[in-house]
Amino acid sequence: MFQSSFTNSSISGGWWNDRSAQPSLRTPLKSKHGSTMNNNSLGIAGAMRMTMKGASFERFRMDVSSVNIANSHTIRMNGKDPYRRLIVAGKSTGNGPEATKLEQDKRPFIAKYDPGNPHADENGNVFYSNANPLEEAIEMISARSAHQANIQAFKGLEKMYEDALSIKK
Repeated sequence: MFQSSFTNSSISGGWWNDRSAQPSLRTPLKSKHGSTMNNNSLGIAGAMRMTMKGASFERFRMDVSSVNIANSHTIRMNGKDPYRRLIVAGKSTGNGPEATKLEQDKRPFIAKYDPGNPHADENGNVFYSNANPLEEAIEMISARSAHQANIQAFKGLEKMYEDALSIKK
């Protein structure tokens, strides 16, 4: 039998029954970053929702990186600017991450000297997108790792839920 250092072996007593040691469901919980967790996020089901929101957010980051890579070699043509890299702006909420908006990267376009190119300007420069495929590949690896971590956390929570349901059997 497992003996916790916090309790005696009696199920009826111990720190888990001490109301002063448990968080109040009426008081919102504060994370170490200052965000407030609402009461809907408590428990296994709330944690499962948070991990799925996290996985969805990371999937969105991967989608945006894919679009950035696909358009990274566009050039200024016929007076129209090349593709401008998109950045996912997000925030952390008590219920998981949330994408707030897509912003255009304000960095300048990449100028390459190519006077023979029909799309070169009067100085012989061709302007390419400010999306860097290497930077996007790194962003995609980061998003994929975070996505996988959220999926693994969800699977762990799902197993805990199944185990809790099987206690009655």
